[in-house]
Amino acid sequence: MQNGTHTSVATSLLSILLLCIPALAEKKISLRDRGQNAIGVPLPSAEFGINIWRVGEKTMFGVEIEALGLSNSRTSFNDKSIKDNENTGINISSALTLKRFRPMRWDLSPFSYQTLYGGIRYANINTKGESTTWSAGVGLGLGVAWFPFKRVSLSLRQGLALELKRQRFDPSPSSESHSNTNTLAFMASPMRLLALFHF
Repeated sequence: MQNGTHTSVATSLLSILLLCIPALAEKKISLRDRGQNAIGVPLPSAEFGINIWRVGEKTMFGVEIEALGLSNSRTSFNDKSIKDNENTGINISSALTLKRFRPMRWDLSPFSYQTLYGGIRYANINTKGESTTWSAGVGLGLGVAWFPFKRVSLSLRQGLALELKRQRFDPSPSSESHSNTNTLAFMASPMRLLALFHF
């Protein structure tokens, strides 16, 4: 699914859940009543991902691992000749994340989160060379968890991140010399929608 659709679905869900908060009943439910552990997967996405969480009374601590295969081919017409530009590779990331929940009222609970993450992205650009990017960062933000069933939840979050990125480009023999680029950026982190199964 394209990033635009992903963001639209996530934004709609977050809006609906936030509008429901004032109408919630006063009954409070412990987060741990749902289960002491949880396994999650990112939605909606073509990525392979798995999250493993330890659940407390008001917190969840988890390890998040995701991998995304890169595949893109483009055909261009130049001077009546056809040239193919292929971009293939893989993007692997992992994170340690802590969520702190507000008191749960019925099946909905807002939370804040802090995360420490890192990743590597490798891309092979046909006729041009290879690109390798390492990244590491810290992030924080807000989210909301909804339990449509006792042992199943949807978790939506978004926040800010400070990220250090190092990119190395190794060109093909016929191209120019190697290059390295370092960047430090403060940015909005991507909106994340997770399905979690508690046990």
